[in-house]
Amino acid sequence: QELNEEQIEKFVIAVAFHDLGIWTEKSFDYLEPSVELARAYLTQQDKMAYEHDVVQMIDEHHKQTPIKNNALAELFRKADLIDVSWGLLSFGVNAKKIQEIKKAFPNNGFHKTLIKWAWRQLKKEPWRPMPMLKW
Repeated sequence: QELNEEQIEKFVIAVAFHDLGIWTEKSFDYLEPSVELARAYLTQQDKMAYEHDVVQMIDEHHKQTPIKNNALAELFRKADLIDVSWGLLSFGVNAKKIQEIKKAFPNNGFHKTLIKWAWRQLKKEPWRPMPMLKW
């Protein structure tokens, strides 16, 4: 899908902030902290016109069903699923391209850390093992 410059900028901002709350809060309950960090950035950069799309991309990037009211947020959701699944889900993206991206941006233990933190979250709140998932 071709994106215009504004959409690319929104996408880049969402990429930068979408999981940041995991690290700042050291928690799987990180969507709202990530959103707040992005809002602070948008305010600082005088880009609040981007707020709706950027917030939706961050807040719904782990939605388990398609986002029907925002094509950019749905594209972001799919891109994140490709990443978190290590390319097992591809949504039609060429496998060779996924391998090139994985080589350019090595995992460096990211998924191992996610599994460790998921286990910690399950032990802490077994009734809420994946608070970032939405339906």
